[in-house]
Amino acid sequence: MRGASYLAVGLPQIALFGFYLVMTYWLQQVLGYPPLVAGVAFLPFAVATVFGSTVLGRGLGTRLRLRTLLVSASVLMALGVVLLVGVDPTGELVFLTRLLPAQLLAGTGLGCALSSAISSATHGVAPPDAGVAAATVNAVNQLGGAVGTALLNSVAAIVTAAALVGTDGGVAATLDATVSGFDAAMLVAAGVLVLSAVVVAVTMPRTPSTPSTPSTPEARAA
Repeated sequence: MRGASYLAVGLPQIALFGFYLVMTYWLQQVLGYPPLVAGVAFLPFAVATVFGSTVLGRGLGTRLRLRTLLVSASVLMALGVVLLVGVDPTGELVFLTRLLPAQLLAGTGLGCALSSAISSATHGVAPPDAGVAAATVNAVNQLGGAVGTALLNSVAAIVTAAALVGTDGGVAATLDATVSGFDAAMLVAAGVLVLSAVVVAVTMPRTPSTPSTPSTPEARAA
């Protein structure tokens, strides 16, 4: 179960670090938001993550199996990521109709997944090994983010360059090519999240194992 929990931490980060990157490009490069406004526009994601990790994650954690909760959270994140595919950069209310719902879905799913997976990954660890377990979770988290940023940024750049071939390189053509690159990156990210759901569904035990009772004189006497 611990290995599955590590995967449930690391795989979504591959997708979501790319999500952060593409969302930043959308806000600043496409919609033209200044840095401060773009930062404020990211706040719904943070609020949704807190909501998912506390209110929703805590409430569902007592009602659903860990396996079901993690798979559902990955699917919810995938839905949020897919909302960034096919967005018309010249459309009205792009932020309210696509970017905001994408942040709310992905943030809620991330909060549910991380709080539950990290708790599972460090549950039942002996006190001398607690630091190692926590460090492993952090390393998996950072590794997923590094891989995701490099992978999805590369996908976006390659698709954008390919889409510019044969065009006049004007503003409109560049914008369309850039959005095509974003779409490709987000499709790959959604695929990673679906893969995460499948991997967790296959590797996570249907019923989490109960931590063993310490063999103490008091326990044996009882």
